[in-house]
Amino acid sequence: RLAWTGGDFAAVVDGQARGIWQGATISAGQTISIRAGQSGNWGYLAFGGTLATNVWLGSASTHRLSGLGGGTLVDGQSITAEMRDGPLGTTIAQPLQDQGSVLGIVIGPQDRHFKAAAIDRFLSTPIEATANFDRMGMVISAAVPPDPVLGLVSEPATGGAIQIDGAGRAVLLLADHQTTGGYPKIGILG
Repeated sequence: RLAWTGGDFAAVVDGQARGIWQGATISAGQTISIRAGQSGNWGYLAFGGTLATNVWLGSASTHRLSGLGGGTLVDGQSITAEMRDGPLGTTIAQPLQDQGSVLGIVIGPQDRHFKAAAIDRFLSTPIEATANFDRMGMVISAAVPPDPVLGLVSEPATGGAIQIDGAGRAVLLLADHQTTGGYPKIGILG
């Protein structure tokens, strides 16, 4: 029993096209392939049971960047799952699409590296998420070039901080953000 969710992915079960956000029972010898579609950059493939895999610190999850955890799947690897009995729906409810939110921003801690006009433009322009993200950070649509910063000392970074890199890209730091950083931070979600 499998379920797959996520962005705009193309799922094919035994040569038959299936939509995303669905589930199915797959028998021995059947195949499923899931490939990236036109949009979206994340997806999940869930098994209706327990995978026979390595466990690290009580979890089979793997942090892919560090390689810590139960193990990353490799091409051609076999997966063994202990299936559980019970009903399986064929359609999975999709999350509601957020039509926009108003978030507060606390300016700083390095606002001294930005001209007043750049900060005003940053605060008065709607910000949009982009598809360029991972668990470390998301590039957002606000482009605010900093004044030249020479010798900025690396300091602690916090989730929710918005740092501006040398190309003027604004990056919202997310769950797996770096612990320190040397880019000036124009603000923090508050």
